[in-house]
Amino acid sequence: MRMNRFLLAAPLFFAVCLSAPAQKYEVSVSKGIFRPTDAVLGSFYEESPKDDDTRFVSGSPASLGARITLNTPGYYGHEVSYTRSRPALRIRVRPATGGPVLRDVKINTYIASYNFLMYFMPAGERIRPFMTGGAQMQYYGNVDIPESYGSSRHYGVNYGLGLKFMLFKHGLLRVDFRDFFGGKPYDLRFEEITRTGGIVRHMEFSVGFSLAF
Repeated sequence: MRMNRFLLAAPLFFAVCLSAPAQKYEVSVSKGIFRPTDAVLGSFYEESPKDDDTRFVSGSPASLGARITLNTPGYYGHEVSYTRSRPALRIRVRPATGGPVLRDVKINTYIASYNFLMYFMPAGERIRPFMTGGAQMQYYGNVDIPESYGSSRHYGVNYGLGLKFMLFKHGLLRVDFRDFFGGKPYDLRFEEITRTGGIVRHMEFSVGFSLAF
């Protein structure tokens, strides 16, 4: 899977960067909540599609993530991250007999991203707030209904804020907020036949622990 290639490539990128002196890096794991958009996504059905046949279920499923950070001298840094969550799609399913029914189907969602960090305090401070912006690839897994036609991959941008607390010399507690914008999943159909795609928004709040070197 291309996502696994991304994870294999990230450590190589940082290994090259770390050859320079006076640089510091972090490896972190995090857990949080992932809040998907409630926008209408379109329909899996070709015949009489409705814009609201498919949408994400309101709620905040758990997310798991990992980050590798390269802090350059001064107030800047670079970071690659990987986040997994399982939000649910609410789909209006049309059975062979009877009327349509609503069905909630959980899907695996992965986000791989690169972000540029701008700190408000210099390295070595016990508390370091920061802002960040970057780009990501979002992967939506297969949907468990007969009409589904595979997974979906889209690209987008994100921004966010964060705060790092130094717990001890090589240990950090970090709090992050991310706001993601990307393409609508699965390239579904709409009532207006010429309409395609669109932008969806997802948000994530997470708390993590970092080892700093």
